[in-house]
Amino acid sequence: DTHLFDAFGMSHTGWHLSDFDPASVAMPYAYTVGEHVAYGHYGYADYPDGQLRSSITDLSRFLAAISNGGEIGEDRILQPETVDALLSPQVPAVDDGQFVFWYRSDIAGRSVFGHNGGDRGVATLMVTHDPEEAMLVADRVALMRDGRIVQEGPPDQLYREPVDAFCAAFLGDVNRFEQAVQGGAVDTPLGRFAVSELADGEMAAVLVRPEALTLDGGNGIPARVQAVHSLGRSARVELAIGDGVGVRARVPWQALPETGAEVHIAVDAAMVFVFRAADR
Repeated sequence: DTHLFDAFGMSHTGWHLSDFDPASVAMPYAYTVGEHVAYGHYGYADYPDGQLRSSITDLSRFLAAISNGGEIGEDRILQPETVDALLSPQVPAVDDGQFVFWYRSDIAGRSVFGHNGGDRGVATLMVTHDPEEAMLVADRVALMRDGRIVQEGPPDQLYREPVDAFCAAFLGDVNRFEQAVQGGAVDTPLGRFAVSELADGEMAAVLVRPEALTLDGGNGIPARVQAVHSLGRSARVELAIGDGVGVRARVPWQALPETGAEVHIAVDAAMVFVFRAADR
């Protein structure tokens, strides 16, 4: 504990139930015959085999240190070779997907690192902080900020119905504009959008997903193509509107414009989100 948990500042982590106030430990339940039944707390004699208990904050510190090469802030907790060992297959000749406490799987053509397991009344799933990866493998996603859950639900719901600007930007690229509300709406280079929860004079943040922009030859907002970046099945198109305001569109490869082309932009309002500007 001294060499691992204390070094990481993990003050709410331990191998034994006696290390905790029982009231602070989640009770394992099972769903059977139409109701949830408590199993009660239990453990193992060979505790390295399981039953490590940790708070979300403590576990996040551990994962952050590994993601940062073994460091937390300016403090080195793990040596680089230790991090390499944690991120390398244990016995690649037998199973090249089994790591020390991770497992690598191929899902929809992507290598996904995670950890999952189950026990009586307990099921766990842990994935990386990559939002696309989380939406790819999960039935439900809990998005956290500053140690608290800010939105939870099916991936598609979080992507299409973010509760604030942070959630919208975290789960996907956005074009962001800030402007004061006037007459119950806010004007942006991509058009005027209604605002229902902000008063006139308040600063609004308008977030528009790149895939909300469709490039049309004759209708919509005039723009010039500045650059086209191929992403395989689609492309990111850099555009300049009016006096040079830059916006990004994501379009299918079948409809790629030429750099320098004059185009018109149509906007899908379903992929436009308006929040108070201070809510980042």
